[in-house]
Amino acid sequence: MPDMVRRCGWCEAVNTTEGPSCVKCGGPLPIPPGHDPGEPPPDPPRPLPGRYWRHKLFFGNFAVWFGGIWAAIGGLLAVVFLVLTVVLPPLFFGACFGSLFFIVGVVVAGVGIRNALRRMSALRRGVAAPGEIVRVSENSMDTANGQHPWLIEYTFDLGGSLHGGSISSWDPVNAHREPGQKVTIVYLPDDPDVSEIWPPVK
Repeated sequence: MPDMVRRCGWCEAVNTTEGPSCVKCGGPLPIPPGHDPGEPPPDPPRPLPGRYWRHKLFFGNFAVWFGGIWAAIGGLLAVVFLVLTVVLPPLFFGACFGSLFFIVGVVVAGVGIRNALRRMSALRRGVAAPGEIVRVSENSMDTANGQHPWLIEYTFDLGGSLHGGSISSWDPVNAHREPGQKVTIVYLPDDPDVSEIWPPVK
């Protein structure tokens, strides 16, 4: 993939120009592999595109999809078995089983939404710090269409205390990122372990 081809981390549009901003949503594009971090992020609070919020919270959030499916199946089973208990009281245990599925699904979806909100909060109101990529590898634990996403691990120093994080990306351009590349990190002051690369990498 040419170095100038970049996928926007906000709206996922493919950009073939060398400009710093996405031609579709106007958001800052990810820094290409091997390049300097570029301009620092604007002062918080930073506006985030509406589509990015929706994608991170719902459409692109695996925990929400997984939890939502479990909750829907569990809720349906609970209702069906509860109605059938009128005729066959022992089926009440089926309603309990369905309710358990529903509760687990709601909890999983809730955790997914909470984690997404924390990561987006880092982008919106996080403090900027210089960071460095320490490892880029294929994440063999995740597979889609026979391919694996790229796991990008990074660290940043806060007054002698080393913190780190990681992101998973399906964009093949990230295969060309190497340990040692400088990046800008935004982190939550009250919890530096919640952080993101700025601009976000898709």
